[in-house]
Amino acid sequence: MNPHLSPMASARAFASRPACAIAAALACVAATLPASAQEAEQLARQHACLGCHSIDRHTPVAPSLLKIAERYRDRKDAVAYLADRISSGSKGAWSDSAKSMPAYPVLTPPQVRSLAQWIMSMQ
Repeated sequence: MNPHLSPMASARAFASRPACAIAAALACVAATLPASAQEAEQLARQHACLGCHSIDRHTPVAPSLLKIAERYRDRKDAVAYLADRISSGSKGAWSDSAKSMPAYPVLTPPQVRSLAQWIMSMQ
């Protein structure tokens, strides 16, 4: 930044350079995505995913996230499939019971994708 320019003028000057504009746009996108498994897990805790799902134990309420990853590991579209299940909800995928997973429309598509990627990274 040029110390002789106002903050707004400095921002315009920065954004007028193509490489800088691209870097700024990428920084904005990156700021909306969990950058690590730890951040995805925090997102799962914030939205109560771990209230029903355990990471490594199948419970009477819901399958473990590890079991989910194992079941869908061979699917080429596993991340997209799980992302759809997270955002739209699901029923009957693990049993014939009346239990269902609610939809999570409050999560943004990047958040849903991060959760799905985190689940599929489990081994």
